[in-house]
Amino acid sequence: MAITFDPINKIIQLDTFSVSEREMWTSFVDWSVQSDNLKFGVGMTQLGGLAPVALYITLATGWRIRPLAQAGITTITGNVLTAEGTSPVEQAVGAVQVNLETPVKAVAISTGQSGLTTAEAANIGLIPALL
Repeated sequence: MAITFDPINKIIQLDTFSVSEREMWTSFVDWSVQSDNLKFGVGMTQLGGLAPVALYITLATGWRIRPLAQAGITTITGNVLTAEGTSPVEQAVGAVQVNLETPVKAVAISTGQSGLTTAEAANIGLIPALL
């Protein structure tokens, strides 16, 4: 797989019908450190990626993902956002469908008990005062 980057037109060109946000991020990092590609600035940023926080990538202003230019269904899995808050996918020409699959993941972290007694909790207003 070789996702390509066109920094002049701010396009991330997919070469497959299925890609994850992690694959795009890894390809972008690899592309960024080749030659002098960093002169074009940052095309995307990332947040998270380590448990319990899922990976989120945000495309920089103007950057968009271009699906494979063949009839078919392209699936982009993961949390892909844009700086503008619009669709991360460039309008496709032809019989191309794009599905954005954003996983919903709820994580609970147990921190244990506070150690406060009922009277102490009532004293600082966490629960109604005892009569």
